[in-house]
Amino acid sequence: MACVVGIQGEDIVYIGSDGVVFKGGQYDEFMVGASEEAAEALKKCLAATRYRNCNVCEYMKTSFLEMVKQYLSPEIASSFLVSHRTELFEFLWDAGDFRVMEKSVSAVGNGGVYALGALYALEGDPGWRVLRALETVSAISLAEEGAFMIGRYY
Repeated sequence: MACVVGIQGEDIVYIGSDGVVFKGGQYDEFMVGASEEAAEALKKCLAATRYRNCNVCEYMKTSFLEMVKQYLSPEIASSFLVSHRTELFEFLWDAGDFRVMEKSVSAVGNGGVYALGALYALEGDPGWRVLRALETVSAISLAEEGAFMIGRYY
């Protein structure tokens, strides 16, 4: 499982991962950070997404979550992050189901606790903090150094 890190800045969201980061949805209004195994299923999920200017938090916890469950089998299910424009959501795989929470700072997956600690300990540009958090996990784990993807939505 990949480490996925996200932070919401002022009118901007950064998501970084040693897995995959991509945009999708009808107007590329979603950005996802996930493991490589889950990414293909989530790309299909986003291709089918038809968000209609409603309460985005409610949408993520209902309609979007149902599509995730439809496309992402339990065998490859893992925690991931999604942003809708400049709002960040954590999909936490726990005991065979997802918990969905709106967050301003999040880190999930292998080494997520170390990345989260780095995010809170560091100050400065949100993109730089995401990179440093991933580098922290890489220094502690066996992840390949420098093999990170970082996306931003503003």
